[in-house]
Amino acid sequence: MKNISITNGQLEVKTMLRHIALTACMAVVLVAGGSGTARALLSAPDVVYKGKAINAEQGNPVSIAVMLNNVAVTVASGTVAADRSFELRVPMDMVDPRASATARSGDAAEISVNGAVIRSVTIPAFGTVVLLELGVRTAEQWAKDHPGDDGSGDMNRNGISDLNEYLAGNDPAACVWSQVDASHAESAVYHQEVLKNCLAEAGSDGKHNLIRLARGSYAGNFSYTSSWGESFDLTLVGGYDPAGGLERLADPALTILNGDTDNDSIGNGSVLVVDGDISKTSGKVHIESLAFKNGKAPAGQYGGGIRARIYQGSLELVGNIVSGNATDSVIGNTADGGGGLSLESSDSGSILLVNNVIYGNSAANAAAARIVSSAAGPVLLLNNTIADNVATLDGDGSMLNISSSLASVDLSNNIVSAAHPGEGKDIYINSSGVSIPLGIRNNDYDALHGLLVNAPGFVPDPGNLHDAPQFVAPLSGNYRLAPASTLIDKGLAHANLPETDVVGAGRIADGVADLGAYEYHDPSKPFISSFTAVPRPNYLIADTVIIASDDLGVTGYCLSESADSAGCSWSSSAPVSYTFASAGSKTLYAHVVDASGNVVSARVLNVMVSIPNLTVAVSVSGTQSTGIGGTITSSPAGISCSNGTSGTVVSCTAPFSGTVNLFATPSVMSNFGGWGGGIATCSGLGACSVAMNGEKTVTANFIPAALLKIDGTIYKTLQEVYDAAYDGAVIQLLGNTVAGTLDANRNIGVKLMGGYDAGYATTLGTTTVTGPLTVSQGALLVDRIVIR
Repeated sequence: MKNISITNGQLEVKTMLRHIALTACMAVVLVAGGSGTARALLSAPDVVYKGKAINAEQGNPVSIAVMLNNVAVTVASGTVAADRSFELRVPMDMVDPRASATARSGDAAEISVNGAVIRSVTIPAFGTVVLLELGVRTAEQWAKDHPGDDGSGDMNRNGISDLNEYLAGNDPAACVWSQVDASHAESAVYHQEVLKNCLAEAGSDGKHNLIRLARGSYAGNFSYTSSWGESFDLTLVGGYDPAGGLERLADPALTILNGDTDNDSIGNGSVLVVDGDISKTSGKVHIESLAFKNGKAPAGQYGGGIRARIYQGSLELVGNIVSGNATDSVIGNTADGGGGLSLESSDSGSILLVNNVIYGNSAANAAAARIVSSAAGPVLLLNNTIADNVATLDGDGSMLNISSSLASVDLSNNIVSAAHPGEGKDIYINSSGVSIPLGIRNNDYDALHGLLVNAPGFVPDPGNLHDAPQFVAPLSGNYRLAPASTLIDKGLAHANLPETDVVGAGRIADGVADLGAYEYHDPSKPFISSFTAVPRPNYLIADTVIIASDDLGVTGYCLSESADSAGCSWSSSAPVSYTFASAGSKTLYAHVVDASGNVVSARVLNVMVSIPNLTVAVSVSGTQSTGIGGTITSSPAGISCSNGTSGTVVSCTAPFSGTVNLFATPSVMSNFGGWGGGIATCSGLGACSVAMNGEKTVTANFIPAALLKIDGTIYKTLQEVYDAAYDGAVIQLLGNTVAGTLDANRNIGVKLMGGYDAGYATTLGTTTVTGPLTVSQGALLVDRIVIR
């Protein structure tokens, strides 16, 4: 704002600092000066230098100094962290006189590590974050950083050894994404460091991400945080082939995320942290077929196995094992719950737990799972086995504590089993006195200590059981139901009942679902423990894996698109592929039979089969420019591929199923030169028939035609047309190149007239004859002929 006044006939402008807006770009600070005056210093956000000092040790000093009048003035300092990271925040001052120990854009500066100058830099604009790597990458440094690892491996399977990638200045653990389309990306992961990078990138890349985790063990404390605007889904699935194939085994025990990174039997943090709440995002997080083990939440934090917060999206935990996790029990830890899981939702977020086995976790309370919902989205726990978790305090919700004053809560087909040293209830559902939709049906829990509900109007469902579960071998982590268990066939036909159990076996074995994560299968009948069907891209073929067992042995296998095995042609070994008749979304069934004639089936839904493409590449040889080339057509229709330009190739692609026949039609001045592409039924100059059971490519070539004519009769070679000529005949040649020899050995006069157009109507150019031409008798007159 400006006040304007007139003094002694002159105009003065006085600037009044009525209001200074502090923004992310600048701030005004008034600093007391000498003789009662004041000066305004315009300071700005720091310039930040951060990165790795790769040759340094933990605790080494790192600093940056600007050069003022050839004197180095230190403006920021710090120390190197355990992972060799550093951060220097350089204070900026943009107004004279400059405050001490500050920098300005354009200043020359030097960064030192442990007293030695490592890098010269120029201070950038204020507010800039500069990522730097200080030091030199060497093979010796790699060996020091990776004892026992010679760098010959390939963590991210990109075809470059870890050492070579490191020496080239790249990250050997960089995530390698396959871009499915503009909004979907996938990555196959085989190493824990790659997993960390993939999760970090998935939180901010603006895509729906699928991470396929290969079977094996991954030590680390992992995290996924969705950034502002990242309302995209994350799907993290284990059980994939370590050799790189798409075959997957659903058993979560085969893909382990281990929170004990130093192998001292004490977790080093939560195994996985998921945060979609901090940036208020709405993407779905789906986690499947993973084992979360040996995590320990730090003091003041919940969730030793998984700690997750979601906002408007959904959290889906399907077919996982959560065991051996804990919260820190030190005095003063206010986060005393969720030894295995701590799950929170707000706004409209929903929580889904299906087919999980949660055992052997510990916390002061809610040893298995702590679930807090302030959202409108539902909370559903379906067919989970929660057993042998340990709460160190005697309180309600010692195993499972669910708080919701808005969301519906549905517990169905679960097993909750625990020892009871005190009076607290294993399950506590607290709506804070607010009426919420609440269903607790067909679960098994202790009759006395099993359940406490603080919600108006709750009436226990008579379908709940209070029996000892009778697990097979709980002391060794086998929580399958024993044959005598009363929980077999006692499940509810829930609308969200999954197709399979925790290990991928069929969920309903005898007409009714069992309680818990495992479905019981009669050992006297065949048991399909795994069935996968992975379609090949642009093929009508799906690669299949069937793993089945029987007490007397499986005698037959069959793949079919029918749920009825009556029409099966049984094979003694498991088929490895299946060919569909058409494209689209398919359901494929695996049937197995034993020596007693018992048949069981499993199915895979939504096998997306796409019609394979046939590509025809049409080439034209020669140098002429008109009337050349030809067209390839198909039956059934779909390909009509023409090329009329010498020295070029035109490719045409169309999807087909079944058998395709191709036909070649040359232009008037060309002949068909033949088929290629390595297909036995489509080669040479014969017929072309292509069986479209996958992507196919056929080549077709057109060559110049040496066409010659006398009185309307066409001949193919110079000698042939001369031998047919009569005295005074005019041999007409098209305006192209004619290869071949001629021996004019008859006592007649013949004229060679070149340069004709395709209709032999006019002569527009010349004809090149490669010869040689020999005249031993008679006469040969040439017109518009170039002899070369």
